[in-house]
Amino acid sequence: MPILTITSNVDKVRDQGSPVAVQLEDFEENELMPVNKFKKYIIVCARVHPGETVASFIMEGFLKFITGSSQEAIDLRRNVVFKVVPMINPDGVIAGNYRSSLSGNDLNR
Repeated sequence: MPILTITSNVDKVRDQGSPVAVQLEDFEENELMPVNKFKKYIIVCARVHPGETVASFIMEGFLKFITGSSQEAIDLRRNVVFKVVPMINPDGVIAGNYRSSLSGNDLNR
């Protein structure tokens, strides 16, 4: 299933409203700094059921907004990691299975 990760690089994080620089000394030598340790995650998905065609238009608008250059989008990418699944049931969309994948699994369960 295709998944997109949309965020910005972490060079500063916010601690109670004020910017705080990430210090590499906070991590052990053998531990890689988790790039998004200080960010919240939001999962956005669409098209569980193939008949939900409007969801594709909504997802397209969301992707254009969140990857855009508006100040709101920049702030969101700075503070949040978006995990986006634009089409949860591509098998159903291609083959016409309304509730199930090609393997017959109901994706709602």
